[in-house]
Amino acid sequence: MLQVRSFRARSKLQTIFAHLRAWLCARSLASLFAHRTERRTRHQAPDMVTEWRNRGANDDTLSREVAMYTDLSVLEIGGSVNVTDVGICAIAHKLPKLLAIGLTGCFKVTDRSILSIASSCGELEKIDLTDCMRVTSDSIRVLATNCVNLTEVNLCATRTTDAAVVVLAHSLKKLSTVCLDYCPDVGDTGVSALGQNCPHLEYVDFGETQVSDMGVSEIAKGCPKLQTLQVAGTNVSDLGIKALVEGCRHLSHLNLNHTDVTDAGLVYISIKCPELCILQVAECFDVTDSGVKALAAGCPKMSRVDLSDTDVSDVGIRYLTSMCTFLISLNLTNCDDVSEELKKEHEKF
Repeated sequence: MLQVRSFRARSKLQTIFAHLRAWLCARSLASLFAHRTERRTRHQAPDMVTEWRNRGANDDTLSREVAMYTDLSVLEIGGSVNVTDVGICAIAHKLPKLLAIGLTGCFKVTDRSILSIASSCGELEKIDLTDCMRVTSDSIRVLATNCVNLTEVNLCATRTTDAAVVVLAHSLKKLSTVCLDYCPDVGDTGVSALGQNCPHLEYVDFGETQVSDMGVSEIAKGCPKLQTLQVAGTNVSDLGIKALVEGCRHLSHLNLNHTDVTDAGLVYISIKCPELCILQVAECFDVTDSGVKALAAGCPKMSRVDLSDTDVSDVGIRYLTSMCTFLISLNLTNCDDVSEELKKEHEKF
């Protein structure tokens, strides 16, 4: 158990550093993106501009430039670390035709901005609030109630709770994509509500939440169109995987990193998921050659596989690579029973 915790802690640190790198990159490129955006739009009539993208935006550029484009359908300002509620609230009421908004990494944005968007942009179909860590369930509930046409909602690393997810599930009947990665207050209650009310779901990310086999089983019962499931860092086990593959026959991507999945889970996948393309089982310590061989026989279309920190050996890897001829990515980091020779042979992946 100590080994599991140390790996999961390392994984979380890697994610934190990734967010930090993205933030630094956004700051260094801010002026460049601002210049390019201005150059593209300065000679266009306001009613001709329907998309505005700028990773280096701030409150001034929003109120000075975006406010002119009342026909905008897409606003993408992810990485704009200097955008605050002042800028968002200044323009939201001027964008009634907005269909998609991306605020990834806009760390200063709070519930005030989301409430303004919810009250003014009723036609919204897509919203990305990844890493908006000041956004809470209070505004997410209002957003779901007011913007019922939403099909894609990304709330990764926000302060979303089960209560908000339940409102999402009951309000957004067209929902096809929902991301709740790193929302520690989301668990089986919210995920079960999604399974019971959102039959069009195709992509879900519940990584680093409190979801268990119970929640995954409800998704399996109610979401037959599901293609991607990400539950890294959760307590999902073989029981949840068995239920999942029975109900969701179109799965192409499974992220099961550092879960309780074993060879038995891989066998279930191999029998029911012939179209699987991507599988991640890093830090699933009870995955061995037996499971990998079953998987390779049943899922020959796999192109990307992560087996890092598992108990596989040369035997399983050679069988995998001989059966899966489409393989372009194979991660064998910390697989102590895989020879260095074989690892080097597959470094090209």
